[in-house]
Amino acid sequence: MDVIVEFRDFSIDHDRPIGSPNSFACQYEWSAHIPRLHRVLADPSGALEFPKVPLSDDPLQWHTAYWEACYYFMVVLLGWRNPGRGLEWYLKEGRLVGDSHIGVLRTLFDRDCQLGRIAAWLWSGGWNWNHSDLRDMTSYRRSAETPDTWWDGTKVRSGHDAPLPAGGGTNSLHLSHSLDVDRAPSDPGTTLVSSPATRSASLLLDSMAGWYHELQLHGTTLPDLGAHSWHVDVVVKPVGWLGTFRHSRVTGLWFLGRHSVHMAGQPEADESS
Repeated sequence: MDVIVEFRDFSIDHDRPIGSPNSFACQYEWSAHIPRLHRVLADPSGALEFPKVPLSDDPLQWHTAYWEACYYFMVVLLGWRNPGRGLEWYLKEGRLVGDSHIGVLRTLFDRDCQLGRIAAWLWSGGWNWNHSDLRDMTSYRRSAETPDTWWDGTKVRSGHDAPLPAGGGTNSLHLSHSLDVDRAPSDPGTTLVSSPATRSASLLLDSMAGWYHELQLHGTTLPDLGAHSWHVDVVVKPVGWLGTFRHSRVTGLWFLGRHSVHMAGQPEADESS
């Protein structure tokens, strides 16, 4: 399926929606584009709007919102515990995988090869980039080098298992705010309906806050299907359908899409031990 998106400039100040804060997974300056991401995932060929990749001289908030949506996509939705390793797979071979979620990742965040910028930062552990350097790495700049040459010349490994520490020069965009969806919400308002006969369930939530925590929590109450997996549709009232999630017996995580894509972003055995 072709992914058709209308790219435009979004000022998160002028385009700030009026309404319930329940639409946002975390602080607005980081989560502004996450509802748009889910709408594109729900209707990839619908010509929905999504922000252009921010330029290096755009306001900081444009960068935080854009790249937080990318980080959320990789870590929360694809379930990549090691997004740097997931991007290593993507840049080497994943671009060619005929998976709808990879198609959305490629269209929204790599149509001008910009994923390479955040990949290099993840591989380096983010430890040697100051504020302006990180903004430059995640800005609109297309490399003239071939992918193989760029790969050999740019890849830097630091041995860090946690590539995005919270704060300081190592993470000057302060990415990972969206991981708050794994925290227990104060007022979940959760409804779970399941059908073992069809291996399907629906999780209805009042707010984006803590939705992944609620999926994990209520997923444990679903009956064991043996070799089969539950397919859980997650719906948040102010946002809509977040997707159909499955649970990996290997990683213990819920994820969207193919299990092989999910596994591409997992730590190697010696990293997770």
